Amino acid sequence: MLYWQQYPDDEDLEKVENWDYKNFPGLIDYMEEIWSPYGSITREGELVTFATGGWSGNESVIGAAEKNLMFRAMCWEKSERGGLDVYSLERCIHLTDEDKEINIAPQATENDFKPLKKQLDREDER
Repeated sequence: MLYWQQYPDDEDLEKVENWDYKNFPGLIDYMEEIWSPYGSITREGELVTFATGGWSGNESVIGAAEKNLMFRAMCWEKSERGGLDVYSLERCIHLTDEDKEINIAPQATENDFKPLKKQLDREDER
């Protein structure tokens, strides 16, 4: 069976949720790898548009991406009703090994993201 004919498993979704902020372009590539062609992915310059096509496996991938708070904060451009999500590679930060010591948000703490996490959890319950 081809990979895209399967639903993404918990391991796939966990990878998306916990993807390291130093390589968000790699996360976009990984999401494309586990994406089903029942939806679509369009790259136009630095913008990447994911359309779920109503397929719940694709919606799970987007849900996992939304739980990656740094990815959402740094790369999310917009979402539209009907399963359309747009991410900006230009806004994503890709750090090299030399830059690993950079703290991109030294003033931010886990508590700063709690309101967003609560909102996402409420949306998941719907």
